[in-house]
Amino acid sequence: MLYSNAFRAYEIVDEFRKRSVKVVLGGYHPSALQEEAKQHADAVLIGEAEEIWNQVLKDAENDTLKNFYISKPVEDIPYPKRRDFSLTASVQTTRGCPNGCEFCALSKMEGRKYRKTRNFLK
Repeated sequence: MLYSNAFRAYEIVDEFRKRSVKVVLGGYHPSALQEEAKQHADAVLIGEAEEIWNQVLKDAENDTLKNFYISKPVEDIPYPKRRDFSLTASVQTTRGCPNGCEFCALSKMEGRKYRKTRNFLK
């Protein structure tokens, strides 16, 4: 969830929560402003989801969601299986940036590191 979309996302998820739908927020904005995001979600996923998402789903299924899930950074981005996305979905092949521009939150959150999808050409 990008900052520019955060407040619209909060409006949408607030409506889902009114209807008793469990909400988990994640992405750069919730990772940076965890307490703000928690006001609009049952759980907040901090960092990248790959290594922890299955646990979040299991906890949601068992009605034992934690307030916050903190993931470990992944070295390489897992290559998505074709069945994991539709024709309208985008595929992320890189994350991070080595430049460290002063105005950019990305390098402050992730460090000046560039990562790519492993086995992209397979």
